[in-house]
Amino acid sequence: ITSIFLHFNVAPAPDLLLSMSPLAFPLTVQSASYPRSYVAESRPSPIEVRSFFPETWLWELQYVGESGKVNLKRHVPHTITDWIGTAICVSPQFGLGIAPPVQLTAFQPFFLDYTMPYSVKRGEVMHLKVSLFNFLSHSLPVRMTFEESSGIELLDTNSTLTVCISERTNFVQRFRIRASELGEVNITVSAEIDAFFPEECGPEIMLNRRDVLVKPILVYPEGFPVEVTKSAFICPSNFSEDVKVDWALDLPSDVVEDSARADVSIVGDLLGTYTTEFGPPGLECQWAVGEQNMILFVPNLHVINYLNSTQQENPVLKAEAIKNMQKGYQRELNYRHSDGSYSAFGDSDEEGSMWLTSFVVKSFAQARTHIFVDEEELKTSIRWIIKKQLENGCFPVIGNVFHKDMKGGLTGESSSAALTAYVLISLLETGFPLSPSVTANTVFCLKGDADPDVYTLALTTYAFILLGEKNMAQESMKRFLGKATQQQDLLWWEKPGTTSLGLSVEMTAYGVLSLVKLGGEENLIRALQAVRWISKHRNSQGGFVSTQDTVVALEALAKYALTLPRSENGLNVTVMAAEMQHTFHIQEQERLLLKKHHLPLLPTRVEITGAGEGCALVQTSLRYNVRNASGGDAFELEVRTGPVASVDECTMQRLEACVQFKLSNQASNMAVLEVYMVTGYVPDRTSLYLLTHQPNINVKRWEEEKDKVNFYFEEVTTRRQCINFLVVQETEVENPAPAIVKVYDYYHQEFSVETKYNTDGGCRNEKLPHPQPDTLNENSVNSDLTFDFTGIVDLQEATSNISESIETIIQKDKSGNDTEGLNPLFVNVDHDLETPSGEEGPVPVYALPDSSFNATSFSLPQADEDPAVADSAVSCPMCGDSPPEHFSSLYCSSGTVYKLSTRKGSNARLLINMSPGQVAHRIRKLVKLQLDPRCNCKPLEKVGGHLLLLDKDPSTNRLENEGDPESMPELKLNSSMALITVEALPGQPEIVKEARSAC
Repeated sequence: ITSIFLHFNVAPAPDLLLSMSPLAFPLTVQSASYPRSYVAESRPSPIEVRSFFPETWLWELQYVGESGKVNLKRHVPHTITDWIGTAICVSPQFGLGIAPPVQLTAFQPFFLDYTMPYSVKRGEVMHLKVSLFNFLSHSLPVRMTFEESSGIELLDTNSTLTVCISERTNFVQRFRIRASELGEVNITVSAEIDAFFPEECGPEIMLNRRDVLVKPILVYPEGFPVEVTKSAFICPSNFSEDVKVDWALDLPSDVVEDSARADVSIVGDLLGTYTTEFGPPGLECQWAVGEQNMILFVPNLHVINYLNSTQQENPVLKAEAIKNMQKGYQRELNYRHSDGSYSAFGDSDEEGSMWLTSFVVKSFAQARTHIFVDEEELKTSIRWIIKKQLENGCFPVIGNVFHKDMKGGLTGESSSAALTAYVLISLLETGFPLSPSVTANTVFCLKGDADPDVYTLALTTYAFILLGEKNMAQESMKRFLGKATQQQDLLWWEKPGTTSLGLSVEMTAYGVLSLVKLGGEENLIRALQAVRWISKHRNSQGGFVSTQDTVVALEALAKYALTLPRSENGLNVTVMAAEMQHTFHIQEQERLLLKKHHLPLLPTRVEITGAGEGCALVQTSLRYNVRNASGGDAFELEVRTGPVASVDECTMQRLEACVQFKLSNQASNMAVLEVYMVTGYVPDRTSLYLLTHQPNINVKRWEEEKDKVNFYFEEVTTRRQCINFLVVQETEVENPAPAIVKVYDYYHQEFSVETKYNTDGGCRNEKLPHPQPDTLNENSVNSDLTFDFTGIVDLQEATSNISESIETIIQKDKSGNDTEGLNPLFVNVDHDLETPSGEEGPVPVYALPDSSFNATSFSLPQADEDPAVADSAVSCPMCGDSPPEHFSSLYCSSGTVYKLSTRKGSNARLLINMSPGQVAHRIRKLVKLQLDPRCNCKPLEKVGGHLLLLDKDPSTNRLENEGDPESMPELKLNSSMALITVEALPGQPEIVKEARSAC
């Protein structure tokens, strides 16, 4: 691996920012050549195994001394690409400084590349397309080998082949492989010079070259995943039943073979699971919603407060928590409105949410002692809340309240005692002083609800306790305890008429907060009983169901944990299961350490015995897959797929998912639809962008993960809603296993249903012939093109001397005469070389679609439709009378941009070439526009009008130079183009000037 010193002559405290750009031209390095006989007999040079492919590299904060200089020594990633480095510096004397960017090219002229999906299902046969690139000026005899690896079967007869690859070309070989073992497996392919190649190939003298590429892939079991977690907070010295805990880990009859795995874990602190791994505890969600983002923020806050309160020194843990809070704070600002309020989807919502704004205000105010929080913005949000208070003292339901249980109260949707209590709790816990009129009016509202439900009672009780209203607090606490459920040494609350576990956890957590705040031996005993019940419902990551129940439960556990006495004697917990016995020793100094042990045999019975002083949280996690989906009565879910065209049906498929809430006269809370991809397919982002602009569906936002797409519905009603988008095949897979689609209510995840789908049957069952390896035609055309670069690193040769380092990036020679370091045999070419794909290739650019463009629906053809008609290939440009909302993105992703004026008879005159990355220049060239007669494009109908022609294809730039000046070349308009009307004024349109500066 190459070690590099990047030396920047900049002011103190640089923050290094690097980004990848696609490799657009061939480079080479100067190297010695040896006779082929020497290559065959010599000891092979050190071989670099390329396996380090980070998506980003070097984003660090460095402190610089008085010299104003810093040397960074880092390993260069194995990606064949250009790295652009920029230092941003802050100095108390000179302020902000930004250093000129420097470029580092990581390159070797002979290398492998292949692209794989993120994951495969066991048993699927994948066609691995391996490309070998030769950027040298001579051909090479090469031996390519698919290396044997555990868990991967090669279905081809030969794992090795030899080929003579021509200069400046690439060679493609396909291997048919099958994953046979679950988990992460490595796929390794190597290529090296074949000294014994039987035919003439390459020069007589050549350097021994080799490249080995290793990339991991996840292998999942087929079927539907299931996780069963059993937890217990045991205190053997306090509760006799905690001396022995007995759990049965059983498997269903339709379990998928070899998919079951289980482990047992133990931690001596209630917050141990949160301090071991930071992140969204127990919630498998991304940050597409403002409330979900807070789950990254709040747990860290409570952990830091807990460590400080218990005087535990853990600087690494605290630093990580603060880093996560800073990320969460910055991310949450994306959901802030200009009036200071917050909403789940930010500016895409018409107004802020009273509930979410209260949640955010409370959390940010409590975090002020740990991270920077703009206090003025915080006060603006508080003023927004207070100004919305009604005359009766209640706080209204403003914006979307996805947590519908908070809407119950005095007068239904317009006023809610539960929401009012929640807002009061949030305002009191900010620490900012409140006007007596605000609190008095709020108390008046809460007292007006003569018969609150149990959820409202949980909130109002805690609000009265925080407010210091002792009489009202005790009376409310008495009523609240009267609605509790008690069984042995467990205590919890349930809401009649619902089976929501998340709601029960949240109410019980408020009960713990109230009992701990009131204090006293009797209340703390009840709090312990409630904590024991809450602990039984933790999942394997330490969380619970949704955001609110998790953050409230974590706050309750943290505050209760402060009341527990410390034990110096320690606790011993013995776990016995089939073919396994293990004893965990928990001492006071390591009570935050989470310990795990694998259970080797399933199904089994787990017997846990505890002895000693103290308490511990014990948990078993059982995960397996089943062949049949689990369903519910709340949702109806249907998924269909179909081809887009009658040819190459596998290349692109349309996917339609329809959801409906089945409970009569009701609607869900916020619902999430998870659509996993069939192996080898990825979603088409343009079709996904169109979904949020369709008024007939209630999708507020979508997010793309590694192998699935999540869709967020504001709610799902009894009206059937369907989403349509396209999926594109990137990797060929024979007989792929079905993929999973799941919809669930985010707050009542008991309301969920799963199903599976596959690509269209005609595509899937067609037996495709195994493709034969092919090479590109040789094309060696010389040109006078020159290339500027600032540094080259040969990943292969540099490994032989890792002690060497580059202290200063080579500065760009602006005279153009600096040829030091270049191969004198370097040959420039003027044709496009094949570029790598995947991580080795350029980063794809996606343009937002025109919001005014009325795209046709992707609905599937009905049974009586004629497939030939339905799949008729019509390629029409996108046409509009005004620029779309996201014109800058459309412009920057275009390869060619012309301004033209229309003439009679489908003729047009090209006026200006304004393509991105080029100097705009005038043209006087007539062209003949060809439009499919089935297409309709109104901008072309006005003779003498000025239009913008945007084309994704950069080769259209050649149009202005085709033929003699008087000739009229033809331009066929197709779906990769857009025609937009602009004002008939001279020069570049203003919208183009703005877009050019944005690229």
